[in-house]
Amino acid sequence: PKNIEDARAADLFFLNLEHKRRQMIRENHSIVFLDRSVLSIIAYNYAAEGLTSGKVPCFTHGQKSFKLQDWVFPQTCIYLDISDEEIDNRHTFETGQYKSIFLNRKFNALLRKFYEKEMTVMFPWIELISIDAMRHSQQILSEVRKILVSKSGQ
Repeated sequence: PKNIEDARAADLFFLNLEHKRRQMIRENHSIVFLDRSVLSIIAYNYAAEGLTSGKVPCFTHGQKSFKLQDWVFPQTCIYLDISDEEIDNRHTFETGQYKSIFLNRKFNALLRKFYEKEMTVMFPWIELISIDAMRHSQQILSEVRKILVSKSGQ
């Protein structure tokens, strides 16, 4: 975000999606596996605020809005961690509008810091499982499946 208005607009877009997802989850009353969650929004805001050295306080602003809502938070968060070298490689080949924002070492480090440090303080009940995503995709898939099966009790 270039300013706090951009950050708030992005928040509203994704938070509206989360509202819809929350409603569907609550109506279903079953085990749900999410690819991304409200944690993804919070992590993005944390990294964006870090990249702007606090000039765009979207994490600070976002924390207030997250506390006011009844969000669906996962019991377990699986974080797929990639190396700085892989970030550099993806940055080289990225042609989209987010090249300079998402795909750089600093953003990746801030995301990692959020999940490893900030999330555990903000949401101590969420179990964090970090997976080295530099391995072969079949190894990663197998590990994720094992985790999902163990968490679902099946």
